[in-house]
Amino acid sequence: MVGAFVPVFVAALDHEDAAHRAVANLTRRGFTFIDIADRQIHEMDATKWDEFVQDAWPDFSGHFPTQHEVLSELSSELLFTGPFAGYNAQSDAQPFAPADGFAAR
Repeated sequence: MVGAFVPVFVAALDHEDAAHRAVANLTRRGFTFIDIADRQIHEMDATKWDEFVQDAWPDFSGHFPTQHEVLSELSSELLFTGPFAGYNAQSDAQPFAPADGFAAR
């Protein structure tokens, strides 16, 4: 595997703070940040979190915090990732849009 797409979910004041915290978290964990996969940072309605997870990743719902957990931690340093989608070749490294994501390797 040469890289991966990973969605990062962050409670932040604005999109710049969210991006900064997401990149810092990924690099602190040993990943090399490449770019925001779709060049957009999306704001989500936390009251629709469970619905989002069921639409985007029904098979991975146990990987994510519950809507109750997300709502109760919005005022804290909430940050977590979704499933990593790895790729093996540069030609495979095209952004996809199942959810908000950062490309990392």
